[in-house]
Amino acid sequence: MPTQRVAVAVGSALAVAGAYALFEGTRAPYQPRAADYAKATAAVAAGVVFPQAKPPAWVCLNREILDAALPRPEVSGVNRALNEHGVGLRDKELALFLVQLNQGMNPFEPGADLAAERLISHSFGEEHAELMEEGAANPEWDEKTLAQIRTQAAAAKVGETAHFLYGAVKASFSYGAAIEDDLGMGTYNEIVIDGHLEEVEAKASKKRELIAEVKPAAAMATTKDMREFMHMMRDAEAMKDAHAATEQDRQEPPKLA
Repeated sequence: MPTQRVAVAVGSALAVAGAYALFEGTRAPYQPRAADYAKATAAVAAGVVFPQAKPPAWVCLNREILDAALPRPEVSGVNRALNEHGVGLRDKELALFLVQLNQGMNPFEPGADLAAERLISHSFGEEHAELMEEGAANPEWDEKTLAQIRTQAAAAKVGETAHFLYGAVKASFSYGAAIEDDLGMGTYNEIVIDGHLEEVEAKASKKRELIAEVKPAAAMATTKDMREFMHMMRDAEAMKDAHAATEQDRQEPPKLA
């Protein structure tokens, strides 16, 4: 009798595995698999629960800029964990995180933080949809490119769900934010945040250009640490601002006494 039960259990497991394999086989090459979602979820969970060391290299400048902005521990951890997982960060998400970082410091605007969570969740959902459209429109992509698309899309979908749930948890612990939403302030907060995005994106773009200019010199000097690198960035930025001010003074006509 026990042998029959074991046989039935094994047979059922094989049937489920076979059915799942058939289901996975029906997915398009660019669509994430269960393993992709599992890896992205594990990376996010590890970033939230465990401290993450600063990586020796960054997948993209946006993740480096977000890390330098000193976000909350859970955001910093997930940012570093996803960097190790090989997942990039779009300009829009970077701007939203930076705006949220500033808004979160204001105790008189608890609803703004929740509005930022909703916007971040929605933005990750848009990214997932866009990646699926790109994959469908480019059937000639090789397996390496498709694997990266699957990894990025899985992380985007996990990010969409995670920030939606994170916002719900925040709402349950923030009476002031819940009141703001009940009074219809949630949409207003989203409009305010959206109004800041263009300015923040412009600053982030300038920072990316500055890093791209200075980084090669810093990479050549192997003995320089990150503190010296940041000094180089600040000096370069100050020189640019001084040069721009000088050019403006030259272009202005002399004032009459």
